[in-house]
Amino acid sequence: MTGLVGEKKVSTTVEQRDVAPIKTDARQHGRPSLQQRPSSDLPRRPGQGTGSFVSTAELIRYIADHPSAAISLKARDFILAMALCHTALPETTKDGTITFQASSPDELALLEAAQDLGYLMIQRSSHSITLLRSGADGQQNREVYEVLDVIEFSSQRKRMSIIVRCPDGRIWLLCKGADSVIVPRLQQAALASRKSHEVRRSIQAEREQLRRSEQMTPRNSFGARPSMTSRRRGSMEIRRDSTAEHARLEVPGAERTSNPYLRRLQGFAVASDETVFSRCFKHMDDFAMQGLRTLLFAHKTISPSEYAGWKKLYQDATTSLTGRQERIEAAADMIEQSFDLLGASAIEDKLQGGVPETIDKLRRANIKIWMLTGDKRETAINIAHSAQICKPESDLFILDSAKGNLEAQLRDAAMLYRDAIGVHSVLVIDGHTLSQMDAEQDLKQIFYDLIPLVDSVICCRASPSQKAGIVKAIRSRIPSALTLAIGDGANDIAMIQACHVGVGISGKEGLQAARVADYSIAKFCFLQRLLLVHGRWNYMRTAKFILMTYWKEAWFYLMQALYQHHNGYTGTSLYENYSLTALNTLFTSLCVIVPGIFEQDLKAETLLAVPELYVYGQKNMGLNLPYYFRWMLLAVSESMIVWFVTWASYGHFAQMSDNGLFALGNLNFSLGVVFTNYKLLVLETHYKTVIVGISFLITVGGWWAWQGFLSHAYSTNISPYDVKGGFTSTFGNDPNWWLTLMAVLAILTVMELGYKSIKQSLLMTGLWPVWRLFGARTRARRDGLARDAEELDVGLWQAMEKEPGMRERFMRMNDVHEGDDEDDCG
Repeated sequence: MTGLVGEKKVSTTVEQRDVAPIKTDARQHGRPSLQQRPSSDLPRRPGQGTGSFVSTAELIRYIADHPSAAISLKARDFILAMALCHTALPETTKDGTITFQASSPDELALLEAAQDLGYLMIQRSSHSITLLRSGADGQQNREVYEVLDVIEFSSQRKRMSIIVRCPDGRIWLLCKGADSVIVPRLQQAALASRKSHEVRRSIQAEREQLRRSEQMTPRNSFGARPSMTSRRRGSMEIRRDSTAEHARLEVPGAERTSNPYLRRLQGFAVASDETVFSRCFKHMDDFAMQGLRTLLFAHKTISPSEYAGWKKLYQDATTSLTGRQERIEAAADMIEQSFDLLGASAIEDKLQGGVPETIDKLRRANIKIWMLTGDKRETAINIAHSAQICKPESDLFILDSAKGNLEAQLRDAAMLYRDAIGVHSVLVIDGHTLSQMDAEQDLKQIFYDLIPLVDSVICCRASPSQKAGIVKAIRSRIPSALTLAIGDGANDIAMIQACHVGVGISGKEGLQAARVADYSIAKFCFLQRLLLVHGRWNYMRTAKFILMTYWKEAWFYLMQALYQHHNGYTGTSLYENYSLTALNTLFTSLCVIVPGIFEQDLKAETLLAVPELYVYGQKNMGLNLPYYFRWMLLAVSESMIVWFVTWASYGHFAQMSDNGLFALGNLNFSLGVVFTNYKLLVLETHYKTVIVGISFLITVGGWWAWQGFLSHAYSTNISPYDVKGGFTSTFGNDPNWWLTLMAVLAILTVMELGYKSIKQSLLMTGLWPVWRLFGARTRARRDGLARDAEELDVGLWQAMEKEPGMRERFMRMNDVHEGDDEDDCG
């Protein structure tokens, strides 16, 4: 493989997701209840007074004390949206604890957040959802919401909706989804879109200024910037508390009850739409900058007549026999309009342990890393920085259709990256911009011509079909590139199936991706060993299997070809027919199969510590035409030595007691079987195990047993092959026959060992390969310049592995120590 291989698509997985939990003492149905937090626990925004924030518990208490206040109504609707807009099911365990079965960790996190905020789903059927509402005073009330319709999430819609009948009789439509699909469906869509763009431009300007200041900041001895240790927090944060089981949700714009600002919350809640949109989108960008996954919640109340008219259309669509999905989406789009904004949620999408280290090693292995995700641009960029796909010094170029003139942006990017030398470059593009480029052939051509110049690509807000389309485009436009896609969810299936090699992660996102992938792993960091160790081993084994197979066939049958000159080219076989039939099955199969399965040219610790060794396969250093011709030249020379020495012992010296064709052919056949197994299993196999030794003994010992079997199994000889009693009575008792066998084996062994010794000596002095002695690179090496790790021959690394203490050194380089648990990524 040449980059996960050549180009790689990465969908970073999650371990755990936390949203808006509260510190508690008491528990209700296995979840925390609400409790006032001490004022000393509350965070402060720089430059503001001590009353700038209220805790979640204080807000909930305010809602309970002032149920008719505008802020209370808005907050309650938002919490209800989290508790109702989902497809999860509650389950009651034996101890009375309620757990949830959800289709995704995101949905589960939002449902548990609603539970922490006082709305617990205790029962769900196809027609109703029952919530247990907990007040700040501990009082609990049941609320039953009739489920009228559920419009489920799809990768095309990027949203889900639910229509319920509230206890007060009103019909309520709730919708949650990506901001790119919710904003255009708001009642004030134009205003919301304008404010979203304004906030985005402001954030981009701040980020560019921060990036420039970081580039001017001096680095420490490890290459990091001191300023990178501090993390800018947004105005609304999910924070981890060491004393609490979960994180805490902080809500801006409010003060404690002792502060007059808290009493003016109602006035804040009825602020203008322009102010609400600006603050909401600013919070979303703050969340995205922290790497959180964001969703927008919207709602509207539907009149009974409007719902009845739409219901008929929707029912016709769901029962349609043709174009059902398209009709369902069209009907859903009719009702999902003119929303009012409820609010935004943010979910922490945690990286698994070892992800940054794995990305760094894959990059060192000359693998280009792509990240295709459905997250917001800011979230994707932040995660890319956390995962080391983007470095602090990376040159980031964002393609955005909102800026206009995509062709000019593409040409600017192409010019920038052509001139950039030694700079890590990252291209960022969103799904909407990508769809516009796909629609115009000229832009599409420029984009895919730009791709090979870039080190990494981040594609955000991409649908599953767009992910698969990018993989297919890379495969068709860069035929030499091998692609690997890794994902953990159902939305990654199309991408995994479109690439050369698919890897699925079996985790909290489910097993859909793992079931359709070529390989399934439990953690992203296991990709290190899968590619750098097993990937290289399998390439090397395949290469050796091919070379060994061609070598043994060429060297064995060339002796028969040389014999044709002495029989008038009549086609008479040098070898006995039954032995020739069993050759590849009984006598020369294990010598290529065993190395092809078990061979390890370098230890796993070495390959993990030096990822550059993975380039061995990318550059086809184990199987190429020069290397193939070297093996074939060796086969020809060794075959000619065997033939001419054995022919001379029979024809020129005539010292054999049995001068028959079978005795001559059997001598060549025996040399072929013994030396083939000796060379391939002993001389060429680096990783020698008990299996290798047993295979050699079985094959070679089996050949001599076969000789005895043929000597007794044949009847009276009526052919040129005098087999009956030959091995046991005639040439088998001739010392000259055995002496010739041993002499030829000695000559071949000396040739092989001499070649390996000379090569090893030249390697140690930097003079191998000899045909590069006069190259500029070799002269530079002789002048004392260091060589890259991937340029060193495998023999040098094998010699280094034999040095005392090298294994421990490689393990320290890989941060792997004896005694680590079995879950270690190394």
